[in-house]
Amino acid sequence: ATFLLESFQNHGPAQKAGITIAGVKYFALDLNPRTLHFRKGSAGIIAVRCRGAMLVAQYTPPTAASSCLIYMDRLADIANEGIPGVHVGIPCGGGDDGGPTVLDSLLK
Repeated sequence: ATFLLESFQNHGPAQKAGITIAGVKYFALDLNPRTLHFRKGSAGIIAVRCRGAMLVAQYTPPTAASSCLIYMDRLADIANEGIPGVHVGIPCGGGDDGGPTVLDSLLK
């Protein structure tokens, strides 16, 4: 986690060495102050920095990198700004009773 956090400020080491997670080495594809994207074949790791947190996701086929990037950016926006009238992380409409959740509203 420390290496990822430092990579937002200084891309050099991550660009040069990539990152190894769970024994799998991923190579740097795109590194910028908000998003780090590492890839191996058609799988990858995306880390997005937001206020007070870092969100990390792993994607594998059939999920496309572009889809994962879109969802991660939306999640980071919610973490930064929230959804008006909704507390992030708390189901709205019950969740378990079939009602919509915060994630459902995000993915629409």
